Amino acid sequence: MDDPDASRTGVRGSRRRGRPAPDAALLAAAIATVAVLVKFTWPRFTWFGDNTESFYPMWHMVGSALREGRWLGFDPTGFAGANVVGESGYGLFNPVTLANAVFISGFDELARASFLVTAEFLILLGLAVRRLALTYGAGRASAFAVGIIVPFSGFTLYWDAGNWIGGLMSITWVVWTWGAARRYATGAGGPGALIVFGALAVTVGYPYALLGVVVVLAGSSVELLSARRFRRLGGLVVAGLCIGAAALLTYLPLIAALPMGYRDGAATVSNVSYLAPSIGDLLGLSSPTLLPEINAWGGTSDVVPSVYLSWVVLPLLPWLRWRSSGDWRGRLGLLVPTGFFLLCTLGPDRLWMFRWPLRLVEYSYVGLVVCFAILLSAGLATDQVRRRAGISAGIVAAGFFFAWSSTPDDVLAHLGWTAAVGALVAGTIIAVRRRGMGAFPAMVLVGTMIVTPAQAGTHGWDHHPVVPDLDLGRVSDLAAVRGASETFRGTVLQLSNVHTIGDAGATRGGRLTYGNMLAAAGYVSVNHYTGIGYAAFQRSLSFDHRGSLLDNDPMRQLNRNVPGYRAPLVDVLGVDTLVLTRGAFRPRDYVPRPGWRTVLRDEARHVLQRREVPAPGPRVTASRGVDVVAAEDAGLGARISVRSDDGGTILLNRLNWPGYRASTEDGRTVAVGEGPYGLVELTVPPGGTVVHLEYEIPGLRTGLLVVLVGALAAFAHQLLWRRAQRRPGTPVTRPVA
Repeated sequence: MDDPDASRTGVRGSRRRGRPAPDAALLAAAIATVAVLVKFTWPRFTWFGDNTESFYPMWHMVGSALREGRWLGFDPTGFAGANVVGESGYGLFNPVTLANAVFISGFDELARASFLVTAEFLILLGLAVRRLALTYGAGRASAFAVGIIVPFSGFTLYWDAGNWIGGLMSITWVVWTWGAARRYATGAGGPGALIVFGALAVTVGYPYALLGVVVVLAGSSVELLSARRFRRLGGLVVAGLCIGAAALLTYLPLIAALPMGYRDGAATVSNVSYLAPSIGDLLGLSSPTLLPEINAWGGTSDVVPSVYLSWVVLPLLPWLRWRSSGDWRGRLGLLVPTGFFLLCTLGPDRLWMFRWPLRLVEYSYVGLVVCFAILLSAGLATDQVRRRAGISAGIVAAGFFFAWSSTPDDVLAHLGWTAAVGALVAGTIIAVRRRGMGAFPAMVLVGTMIVTPAQAGTHGWDHHPVVPDLDLGRVSDLAAVRGASETFRGTVLQLSNVHTIGDAGATRGGRLTYGNMLAAAGYVSVNHYTGIGYAAFQRSLSFDHRGSLLDNDPMRQLNRNVPGYRAPLVDVLGVDTLVLTRGAFRPRDYVPRPGWRTVLRDEARHVLQRREVPAPGPRVTASRGVDVVAAEDAGLGARISVRSDDGGTILLNRLNWPGYRASTEDGRTVAVGEGPYGLVELTVPPGGTVVHLEYEIPGLRTGLLVVLVGALAAFAHQLLWRRAQRRPGTPVTRPVA
């Protein structure tokens, strides 16, 4: 039986046993197919930048801990990267992220895991865009088509999927929240789905997700105000407060940790055009080869087509039936957020804690393609064919001009892709005119399968120079890291400046690792990735955010006594294995000091190690007149036994993150302070004392209490909504497929 709405929606009625065609399943399969093709042309797709050094290694650790029955909110041996929950961006309160972490922990080949998780979220994003378009009145065909377009737009594909998976997770849940907000505003859905999706968005821990949810809720509020639906607006406010409870839980640990870090939280506005596109850049959103003229990677243009949306959008504008889309005043929940995101995309490169406005281009694109889908649902215009075709040809030619003006040396590529886009657009128009709108999503899929993999095969991060340190590539197999590090014992410190390495085999083979990779392979490592940092520690040792050196001469400092203590820094930190890049230090730095030996030399590194590596546990250094009798781990803290005639201080190889407290066995408080290099320093009283050092994540109890209250409020809100729906005379809105 044919779908009676097929002429309007453009999808020919295809029913099986009375059920509509499984559009969602078909869309998921289509997105997965394109993702596989991208992986084929760009083999290291999803394995670049922060994905390699931060997200996936840390999620492997988080998942491994969960499988052991532990929640890795804090890692006392992680130094600058110890405050995992304080980083916020690892999504430790997000159940979907945690489930994926468990999945990732089953892989040693993290590049493979990263592709599977990325494909999952590309599919979820496409489904969310389709659903959002349907909620705003788009037909099935156009909604299906834009569900294909958004996951493979430039910023989403190259930056989010290829580099910042946290960004992909964020926009995915924000779009689901957007659709749920629309359904609640129109009465098609209750507050429960809105609260769940909103909580999933904010618990990703990415600030742009929080911004996105706030803007979406604000847009829906404007829509309800315009319609004078004040009771439902009140319900929307309650739902927003419930989502805010999840946000509070997510960000309280970060707020507590910020004073220790190097992030500047001051309210500032600046613009040096770094990752800040212009209107001119966006006018080329249908050109596959346009590289936006923005400050990026030390150059004057991006190295990937980050403002690309789809080859089909701009050229098809002349064929839309602009007056057949209904009343747009009832779609303020779509228009207001889209306008805001677009303005922010064109705004200054820093506004308070939000920097790099290119990150918002994908949010504005979601709104734009949904508007496109709504307009397209009326079908293509059939009059003034020559005039419309001429305008489309002019738009395609303009795309060539914008792309050529950005990178004139690539004129042949621009010409070739302009011809391809022209052919695809012409083929789409002809197919739709002959077969109806049911042909449109098929043409979009075919065009995307042609354009996107070929585009990725040229512009993928590792297909061309970006910056020297990232061009080296990174190891993805934890088994390879373990094989290259089998001589390591105890706590490992790597002294290496990734900017000065010329051997890609060293970083791709696992002989030199950065960020969280060595820790993910099972070693206790001083080197970790951190987004917030610990300023006193990192600046003293000249470490950047991924544990790479900024100064190639730290050896003198490591072998110098720490102020106030008769022990060198290397002993105070508890370092047992020292990995030095070959050729980066003075010859005498590679000579083992007393008590040390050389255990490995290869073309990339020189490894020194203590002759006697102590058993695992905290390393405690005492000031003059204090003797350490024993020390052992105790949960996230430690149990330390000391003896002193006059009292003094002890220094632990743990950074003084907020949340530490200490007491004696008889309950007396022991002062906890920040010692040299940001290490935990305890003031001990005279006599024999057993000190109990404990750690509690700041804000965790408050956040959990607020979330509990929010969850109860959400349950009550949904229950009241369901009861109201059952009242006689309540209009029933058909749910969106």
